[in-house]
Amino acid sequence: MPYLAATIMEVQRIGNIVSAFPQYTTEEVEINGYNIRAGITVLANIWSVHYDPNHWERPFEFEPGRFLENDLKTLKKQETFIPFGADFSCLTSYHQVLLAGRSSDLSRTSTRSRI
Repeated sequence: MPYLAATIMEVQRIGNIVSAFPQYTTEEVEINGYNIRAGITVLANIWSVHYDPNHWERPFEFEPGRFLENDLKTLKKQETFIPFGADFSCLTSYHQVLLAGRSSDLSRTSTRSRI
């Protein structure tokens, strides 16, 4: 089951349906030295994150194993895997569902994103 989950995750990484995901700030925040006021819409470029060679070895190759630990039985958490945008609480729920192998629970994970 972990290899199936890793394969699904790799399909989501390599096959972005939406490459830029609009989000909005709920409070003033500083990102890479830029001050962004509350209520501003920003775009998270998911494609650039999922294909960044600084975070993914051979990013243009299909390799489900990149999501598995060396034992091939444990899913590896990838901070730069953001198939539903940059809402990390959503990713945590999604990751837990994949680990448990309960695909029916995916409909209950939040996909609303905020920075």
